[in-house]
Amino acid sequence: MVNKIPSNLEECFEHLDQIFKPENKEAVLHNDGFLDIGLGRSLRNLWGLWEDSPLKDWFNERNIWHPDDMSGIILTSYKRYLINQPIELEKQLKCCQNYWINSGVDIKEEMLKSQSS
Repeated sequence: MVNKIPSNLEECFEHLDQIFKPENKEAVLHNDGFLDIGLGRSLRNLWGLWEDSPLKDWFNERNIWHPDDMSGIILTSYKRYLINQPIELEKQLKCCQNYWINSGVDIKEEMLKSQSS
């Protein structure tokens, strides 16, 4: 992956565009979810979503605290970007936020606690 960590969603698209050849972009669009698992893990680890990074800060400013949610939003948004569909970022953010509200877990507190230990 590109060495510089993106600091926002648009920079994620630029980085992913540099990484994937056209035929690989097709694989990203038409996979059974298995690719998303590995790619999501790579994004979380290489782009510092488990630690301090500009991209993590960008998501935290939007009340997204779990790295799995962050990588999911990146991948969903990138797929939509590739096929010129609306990204609907606010809707994706709200979906993740509502998940944690409905679960009864204060994900912000949990993530901050896990970072300090």
